[in-house]
Order: sequence, then C-alpha cells, then structure tokens
Amino acid sequence: MAVSPNKARLRKLMGETNTPRRVKVVSVSTDTELSADQSGSIIFLGGGSARTLTLPAISAGLTYEVYITTEHQHIIAAQTAVLQGNYRHNSATTTMTRVAIVNKKTLTLHSSGRAIGDRLQFWCDGTNWYVDGIVNNALTLGT
Repeated sequence: MAVSPNKARLRKLMGETNTPRRVKVVSVSTDTELSADQSGSIIFLGGGSARTLTLPAISAGLTYEVYITTEHQHIIAAQTAVLQGNYRHNSATTTMTRVAIVNKKTLTLHSSGRAIGDRLQFWCDGTNWYVDGIVNNALTLGT
C-alpha cells in the first residue's frame, strides 16, 4: 500500500522543523564597528545623539539590515569608498526620488526631516558594499 506524502512528512524528509527562524538583532547606541560575526543581523541604530556605525572590512557574503530608531544625524561608514547602489527618499513630502550611490565612504542621515524607521540594507561581494534603502529625506553622501 502506497503512502501519500503530507506536509509534515515532507518537512521531516527535508530536515525542516516547526521552529521559527530567528534573526540576530543588534542594538547600537554608541559609535560601533560591526563584526563579520554579526553578518545577517538586523541592526537597530539609535542613541541619545548622532552615532557612527562602521561596516567591517569588505568580505564576500556579509550582509546587514539597518533600521534607524532615533531622530539623529547618524552616519553609516565603510572603511574605504566602496559604497555602491541607491536609495529612495520622499524629501519629507509625497514624491519619491531615487538617488545613486557611487564610490562613497559615508552615508549621513538628513539634517532635517529625519524619521524613525528609515531602513538601509548592505551586502558585500568582496569588492564593494552594495546599498539599498528607503529613507524619509535625502542623505549626505561622503567620500
């Protein structure tokens, strides 16, 4: 007699469990350099004043997702000018604008119109840090 597969049996065969996937969460409230061990983490960047979050040296496969938790002019920095990609912002209004990031070293959150919940994602291929994000107002891009 043949047995038909069901979800539970398929999950067991594939080595899956019912345990929900957990993501590492890192809260940053001081100037901090991320480590390669923190790759894959969600980073909550906040604190009582503006903070600098530095990405680790480039290494293929590193990835971080950064959420802003306080309305300060935080800085996210690479160790060299290898930030590439883009972000979108709405100038604290209703019109979305796409901004390219090419060979930059720092991204500084806006001097006005900052917003809790701004998000930037970073991926590294061993040569560059690639950036994608959505923020409330234009960033200052530094070399």
